[in-house]
Amino acid sequence: MQACANTALQVAGYEVAVPELIAILLRDRAYFDASGGGVTLSGGEPSFQAEFAAQLAGRLRENRVHVALDTCGQGPWDALASIVSSTDLVLFDIKLAESTRLREYTGANWPLVLANLDRVLASGTDVVIRFPLVPGLNDDHEHLNAVGAVLRERNIHSIDVIPYAGLPVTSTSQ
Repeated sequence: MQACANTALQVAGYEVAVPELIAILLRDRAYFDASGGGVTLSGGEPSFQAEFAAQLAGRLRENRVHVALDTCGQGPWDALASIVSSTDLVLFDIKLAESTRLREYTGANWPLVLANLDRVLASGTDVVIRFPLVPGLNDDHEHLNAVGAVLRERNIHSIDVIPYAGLPVTSTSQ
């Protein structure tokens, strides 16, 4: 079914194969070349569709298009590795540097995120750490110090702090 009769649910996109998507993306080649830009694989967690993402990244690189992977590091390493090997840059999000709150708010597994961060860093691919700063959730001194500790342990000297643009979130943790 393409849509619910009451419009509560409807399909907003369509399925596309890698060759078709490459043809669509390469229409912007002049823009990529002029701006130094490229394609970022994002939207949810790309490693959950690793085969498609890896094929797409590989084909883009074959066409000399810069490829970035935006990940929260939650996927299995073999899935992430298949994509990372065909990317120029990994944008690695650290949302919450504490197991209980990370699982509560995102369902993610902090030890897996850390292990995947270490593997991505060891891959030699350029990495940018991104930290979405959410008032009332991850902006307290204790948490910011925990994020800092993660960075120091890995000799990471910079982080992109992304201000949360939505409604304030109130943490249920004290």
